[in-house]
Amino acid sequence: MRRQGAFKPEPPPAGRFRPGREAEPKRPEARGFFRKTFHLARVPERAPARITADSRYLLFVNGQEVYRGPIRSQPRRLTYDFFDLTPYLRPGENTLAVYVVYYGTARSFWQPAVAGSALGRNGMLVFEANLGPQAFEVSGTSKTSPSEDVWLVSDASWKALKSDAWSEDWKKAEELPPMFGDAIPTEVVDARWLPFGWEQPDFDDSAWGNTYLVSPAHPGSGGRATPPADPYGPLYPRPIGKLGGDLRLPVTVRGEYLAGTVDTSIGDPMLRLQTVIPIAGAAAIVSGLAPRERWPRIIATITDPTRLVVRSWTGGESGDYSIEKMQKQFMGIYEPDWDVEREIVIGEPFISYLVHDAVAEAGLADKLPDLYRRWSQFLTGGYDTIGECWGWGTHVHGWSCTPTKDMIFYTLGVTPAEPGYTTARIAPRLGSLAWAEGKVPTPYGLIHVRAEPGCVVVDSPVPLIIDLPGQAPRRVPAGEHIIST
Repeated sequence: MRRQGAFKPEPPPAGRFRPGREAEPKRPEARGFFRKTFHLARVPERAPARITADSRYLLFVNGQEVYRGPIRSQPRRLTYDFFDLTPYLRPGENTLAVYVVYYGTARSFWQPAVAGSALGRNGMLVFEANLGPQAFEVSGTSKTSPSEDVWLVSDASWKALKSDAWSEDWKKAEELPPMFGDAIPTEVVDARWLPFGWEQPDFDDSAWGNTYLVSPAHPGSGGRATPPADPYGPLYPRPIGKLGGDLRLPVTVRGEYLAGTVDTSIGDPMLRLQTVIPIAGAAAIVSGLAPRERWPRIIATITDPTRLVVRSWTGGESGDYSIEKMQKQFMGIYEPDWDVEREIVIGEPFISYLVHDAVAEAGLADKLPDLYRRWSQFLTGGYDTIGECWGWGTHVHGWSCTPTKDMIFYTLGVTPAEPGYTTARIAPRLGSLAWAEGKVPTPYGLIHVRAEPGCVVVDSPVPLIIDLPGQAPRRVPAGEHIIST
């Protein structure tokens, strides 16, 4: 194939390109929809096509997804995807639809090009397909006679829409922790502004504008709007095959229409996300998603008593559900009354096991005895049970009994080292406690452990692995042992 397709930028904002304009220090994201409708007298035996975009594209033909790409690459070695369009074409009218996103700033999975005077400042799309000989000229393609191949290329005849559905207003470094912003590929999108059905052949794109070509402005370019060109280079074929996988669909889907208009005063969704940081941070540790070197900082943040506050979207001051709060929650109205830039809403007792598991996983189980003390607030008014939530809810809630499990597993440190407790692990972590003592049932009898600073006494019916701070784990047989710490 020869290069016919021309560079097209994201649908342009008001105004035209001015040669020599200074690049902005931080390029914004841009997202656009492109469409091209054309007529075929017949479907060719082969219709080889090539496409690429900066930064990513999603291609549909007649409403069917065909390809997405390009794969990650250094921007001066940008790759293109090569495939046959024939299975997706039909005699008569056909429609190509392409969604393109330009990331703007560097991501962990994308490197921006060094912008020239024209290309590289925002998103672009380049496409070409050889449709073979056709009985008449295809609108928007290169001219042809019945014996010549018809080329469908990215040119000024395509329709385009620059989307305003996505927002970057939430990316404010002064309001978000460093982990947010461009570091996490989060999208905030208002679906009301999406062109529903834009990829379908019968979609009405008459209100869309036309694309325009961008010609590279550098020595040797010759004013051509086709590759090769700076800053993308000659373009290279995709070095790996198309990625596949099974499409998983939900069993059922329920949707509801909003009555009236959206209340934009509710607040920024990314700032509301901070209300779940303790649980999100803990989940990132126990799942292994967070890098191990960040674990101490995450634990220090989600257990900092000077930053933790008790709040509920549903609980009332009287200890029961708040009807007013419940109504607002059902309407999607969330009104933070704490310092969302600094304070963190603590997880309720029934989910706090996740935080405690993360603390232990990070090797900081000696912090847990100080966290247990919060549960003493339930032991008032004659109650000797654990409640559902901090300050409200039921007085008896089994899911909230996190310390009863943790005192055994993490403070006494008794866990099965092998299935069925054929071997047990003893790893006491007292933290601020003067001593801890308990008995743990196993299929072979009780394991008795008493731990205090300087000494651990164990009586066990099964072999043990002793794991003490500052010492290498060691195996000991069943029986009674006194171990110096």
